[in-house]
Amino acid sequence: MLQGTAALGEAVAKDVKGIGYGGVGYFAERNDVKILHIKKDGNSPAISPAENNKVKYDVIWSGDYSISRYLYCFTNGEATGELKNYMDFILSPEGQKLVESMEYIPLPQSDKCELKAS
Repeated sequence: MLQGTAALGEAVAKDVKGIGYGGVGYFAERNDVKILHIKKDGNSPAISPAENNKVKYDVIWSGDYSISRYLYCFTNGEATGELKNYMDFILSPEGQKLVESMEYIPLPQSDKCELKAS
């Protein structure tokens, strides 16, 4: 059992037959692991989420790279007070820069994100 994506990257890099699955941000800048191109189906081109040690945000945001997913935040009703401030921060340009610095994929700049009570 590995303790997170960083450990997975290290294990795969050390094992010539190693294979793993994790967030592209953790692997894009590494030169000791190979990021595979993935086909959505038999008729689609193979797409890589990173090239030349850079994340290809456009293929992730567009869905062309077919095995990515969003991370969601849920609240018990409509967010208010400090929780709303936190949620607003996450969606702000400053919050999205932090997301990227933590090697996650920021939201597309064109997305109109809003808080919705569920």
